[in-house]
Amino acid sequence: MLLTILLPFKKTSDHLQQTTRPSIDSVFWAYETLFNEIDQVQAVFALPKNKGRPWINELATAVTSMRNKLMKYYGMTEKPYVYADSVILEPWGKTSLFSQESWEADHKNRYINRCRDRYIRDYQPVDSDMLRMGSKSTSHSLK
Repeated sequence: MLLTILLPFKKTSDHLQQTTRPSIDSVFWAYETLFNEIDQVQAVFALPKNKGRPWINELATAVTSMRNKLMKYYGMTEKPYVYADSVILEPWGKTSLFSQESWEADHKNRYINRCRDRYIRDYQPVDSDMLRMGSKSTSHSLK
């Protein structure tokens, strides 16, 4: 039972520590995997046949603590938008992660809209007429 609980965390940790390629797009997938694993373990603990077993109660308390700790760190991914944007911009997955049952319906649209807004604000090419006007004013100021 302990291996069932801890092995996914070990595998995820090993995967995220790889140095052969950047993996920022894997962070949300890693959280998704770990939360799913915890949910499965908690579902097993909740089975009627396991209710009276004292060792299950002890493990259930530990797994709940694991979930709370994971939620604490997951909550920190909301502020730096790089995690959500990296999932959206990753060519193979795009928004499929946000379409899963475990995600609230509005998260997908919220992440997409915020990513689009940042692109428009920070990276969208400026109209060529504005570039010409800008280069003229820049060349004037240099003379």
